[in-house]
Amino acid sequence: MAAVGIHLGSTSASLALHKDGRTEILTNDAGDRVTPALVACLGKEKSIGLPAKHGLIRNSKNTMARAFKIVGLRFSADVVQEEVQISDCKIVCKDGEPTFEVVVNEKPRFFSPKDVVRMIFQKLLEIAQANGGNDIEDAVITVPLHFSDEQRVAMREAAEDAGFNVLRVISQPSAAALAYDIGQSDRTVVRMVVVYRLGGTSLDVTVLAISGGMYRVVATDNDTSIGGVKFDKLLAQHLAAEFQRQWKQDITGNGRAMAKLLAGAESCKHVLSSRDTATCAIESLYDGIDLNSKVTRARFESLCLSLFQQTLKTIDRVLAKSNITKDNVDQVILVGGSTRIPRIQQLLQEYFVSKEVLQSISPDGVLAYGAAIQATFLLGKGERTNDDLEEVECTSKAISVMLEEANLPMRQIIPKYTPIPLRRTHNFTTSLDKQETVCLCVYEVDEDDSCDRGKTLLAKVVLADIPPMAKGEAIIVGTFHIRRRREDGSLHIHLVEKTSEKSADISIDAS
Repeated sequence: MAAVGIHLGSTSASLALHKDGRTEILTNDAGDRVTPALVACLGKEKSIGLPAKHGLIRNSKNTMARAFKIVGLRFSADVVQEEVQISDCKIVCKDGEPTFEVVVNEKPRFFSPKDVVRMIFQKLLEIAQANGGNDIEDAVITVPLHFSDEQRVAMREAAEDAGFNVLRVISQPSAAALAYDIGQSDRTVVRMVVVYRLGGTSLDVTVLAISGGMYRVVATDNDTSIGGVKFDKLLAQHLAAEFQRQWKQDITGNGRAMAKLLAGAESCKHVLSSRDTATCAIESLYDGIDLNSKVTRARFESLCLSLFQQTLKTIDRVLAKSNITKDNVDQVILVGGSTRIPRIQQLLQEYFVSKEVLQSISPDGVLAYGAAIQATFLLGKGERTNDDLEEVECTSKAISVMLEEANLPMRQIIPKYTPIPLRRTHNFTTSLDKQETVCLCVYEVDEDDSCDRGKTLLAKVVLADIPPMAKGEAIIVGTFHIRRRREDGSLHIHLVEKTSEKSADISIDAS
């Protein structure tokens, strides 16, 4: 029996198939290992993947892109609002959720991000069955660490609606480590691994602690200001400046011309990963004038060098969060098409001197490759089982608290990505003389390095009728317990004042 691993990102998707003891990254009907994550409407027809990309310049307003970034989110989410601003295709609010609006035969049609993701999964299923047979349906899919439970569920449901039997949803860093068989063949292996994923729209750097076949997230960081699309835009701006220098025509305000330049810049970037020069040739770029411009690898690298170096600062932050140095890192895994850029590889080799940088598996397909291996394990068809591999469940957000009566900043009780189940105990006290009631505000915080961003009030725990004392004398013990998700994932909080044994409890269901 065969199984597939699926990686669907903001700009592209990839597939890997494990069959007859071999794992391989699949190519689509155009022979490419990556399929553009685009869905376009033109008349009554829908095009998915490469055909949608080919028609992007003339049909951008009806081409739905980056649905993966906003699937499972509410319209009010910051990520959605950013997409509303930059998307060529209109994104509107329907029932509190983001919805793509396209015009078909002069009438509006609406598609949710989940609809778009489902159609891309359907295309991937066609590719999988064309390569491995019509009976293929078992799959493992990957998602970023920062995805919420709602986003994970939306991805699973979209894949299942497309016809896949989803065995598990796993995190991208774990899929990368699985692809290179780190800590699986030899369970005695102890490794500290950095997973460096540079994709089309973002950079993710994660530190994994691997021991006894278990993968634990030590720290992670996500930077949405860096990605392959940013490199394309810088190169396109350079080409526009060259065009203006040669023909005295400023095309930066012409959307169609810049879209052509952006497509040409992307092609040049891919060529420059393996060659020293590339030619961007575009017929009738503007006002009937053709563009024919050579770009050297050195010029491209100089244009993007500040962004390349910015990725190293992200690594610095993650290592600081992990309380380790680069000397403690054993291996580095490169993930994402942008890691093919030679200058980025050089910077990483210089940063992690004498460390093993893993890139033998295509960085475009390494996540799908690891997911395919996991799929075969789950089906019991691998040479070994990896029941122990099951990722350590972690909190997706930090939990912080604040006493309502005290003029003090929030205190973080449970950091982001803390393994669960867990039980933590913290002591609190009163902030006023003769205080008889304490109100503990419990927040879920998106960013574990700041208590002021992305916080959501989960509950207030009120402990009343405590004996009046001088401020600071009361000892109030708070116990925080989070259950496993397969139980119910709830957070239970118990407060007790030591002298009187007055107590208060609350349970917060998993969102």
